[in-house]
Amino acid sequence: MTSVISVQAQEYTSATIYTRTADTIVCQLKVQKSYTSVGNFQYLLTGEKKERKIYKDDIKQLIIDSDVYRFFSIHYKYAAGVETKIYQVILEGTLSLYAQTYVQTQTLSPGGKVSGSGETYQEYFIKKEGIETLKEIGRVGFKKQILKFIDHDDALSLKIRNKEYVFEDLKKIVIEYNAWYALKHP
Repeated sequence: MTSVISVQAQEYTSATIYTRTADTIVCQLKVQKSYTSVGNFQYLLTGEKKERKIYKDDIKQLIIDSDVYRFFSIHYKYAAGVETKIYQVILEGTLSLYAQTYVQTQTLSPGGKVSGSGETYQEYFIKKEGIETLKEIGRVGFKKQILKFIDHDDALSLKIRNKEYVFEDLKKIVIEYNAWYALKHP
C-alpha cells in the first residue's frame, strides 16, 4: 500500500496589525481564504522563522495590501458576554459599509468524493455614525432595511422606492448618502 501526502508551503502576505494596546506589528501574515471568520492569526516578524500567534480579541485593526479590517466588540443584549467580530471595511463615512466573508464548507464522503464548493461569499453590514451597532443588510427586506438608514435623504429614498437602486447598488447608495450628508452638515 502506497500513500502520497502532498505538503503545501504556507503562504504569507505583508500586513500591519494594530493592537488594542496601541502597538503596531508589521509582519508577514499567514494567508487565509477569509480573514473575517478567523479566531486567531499566525504571523512572522522580519528575520524570524518561528510563527507567532495573536488572537482577534487583541486586535483593533488589520491592514493587508489595500484591504482594511476592523475588529468590533459586540455586546449581546440578552446574554452576559462580548464577542469580537471582524469586518472588512468597504466604505467609511457617516454611513459605513462592512462585509464578512465566509467560506462554504467542503466535506469528504467515505468514498473519497469531495462535496461542497469551498467558495467564498459575503454578507454586508451597515453602521451609522453615532450608533454602536452594525446592522446586517441582505436581499430579503432590503428596501425596508436601507430606508431606515437614509431616512432624511428624500431623493435617495425615492430612488430606492422606485427600484432605481437595488441590493446590488449598495455601495452607490452609501456613497450617495455620505455625499448628501456632507453637503447638508458641513
